[in-house]
Amino acid sequence: MKNNNEQDQTVGTSNSPLEVQKVNLRTQLSEKYGFVSIKIDRLTIMANVELEENQSFQNLCQYWEIMELQSNGEYAGFYGQLFSNSSENFYVSYTPLKAKKMKTKNFYLEFNPAKSSKVNLNYVFNYLLPLLEEISISRIDIALDFERDLSSFILGGRSKKKIYFGLDGKIETRYAGSGDEFIIRLYDKIKERIEKGDKVAQDEVSKFDQLWRLEFELHGSGFIENQLKKEFRFLADTPISKLDYTDKNYIELSPQEKIMFQSKDEHPELFAELSKATKAKYNTLRKKASIVDLADMTRLPFELTQICWDYPQEIDLIQFLNGILKV
Repeated sequence: MKNNNEQDQTVGTSNSPLEVQKVNLRTQLSEKYGFVSIKIDRLTIMANVELEENQSFQNLCQYWEIMELQSNGEYAGFYGQLFSNSSENFYVSYTPLKAKKMKTKNFYLEFNPAKSSKVNLNYVFNYLLPLLEEISISRIDIALDFERDLSSFILGGRSKKKIYFGLDGKIETRYAGSGDEFIIRLYDKIKERIEKGDKVAQDEVSKFDQLWRLEFELHGSGFIENQLKKEFRFLADTPISKLDYTDKNYIELSPQEKIMFQSKDEHPELFAELSKATKAKYNTLRKKASIVDLADMTRLPFELTQICWDYPQEIDLIQFLNGILKV
């Protein structure tokens, strides 16, 4: 990979001012927020490519798992794993007939940059992407991990929300979003890995006493590219907050007032049943309370985004995605 997609050097010590700034930023975020890492957890690329005029792409297709034929014996498309001998998931498809009928792009590639090897990433960026035209990003998952219990943080904004509790009555997952353009998840990563992950994934989280993940799942090339132009301002504009329970204004409240504070966030449907005067009273009280907003830092660590599991790389997320789009 070249330019913004440079992958040839492993992360190491450096005397450059940029590296010093990154180290300082990482330390500040770790101390203040318990920040562990930010990763591209899933990336879907769509594009157009013509098979007949592209010998390199024809050679590539021969090695894919499945070739779909029409009744007359002519090809209808190819799909399968880009690297058949690898355990890494690089799902790829080329379906020109179906794409023409559906009026969509004919090439599709989905993979997880954080769980991809250096050699496979190099192949994708150095060999495959240059063969494609009209590249777009139709989905990206951005995951931030924190060595903190974030169960008391509320996902704000004007979107549908869900809360899931474990058998112990504790909050395990919070969801927010429309589904069409974005979904935000905040969940206990250790519990999720223990219940769903393999041994490698479980070993990864075992070194943490607690580990919570904040995940932004963004859909649609138009929405993603618009947000990219704004440097993902959307992430910081989504409130992810909680009351500062150490704040004097909160400590001095009565138990009833504290319950009202928490019910407004955790059970808004019950808070809505209160009288207009009572709601006004507690809303006024609540405005005086100190708020801790995790969204204050969601734009800060983009330059620390991690990819490539075997030779870990730190890239600037904005530059990386613009490089894919050839901006």
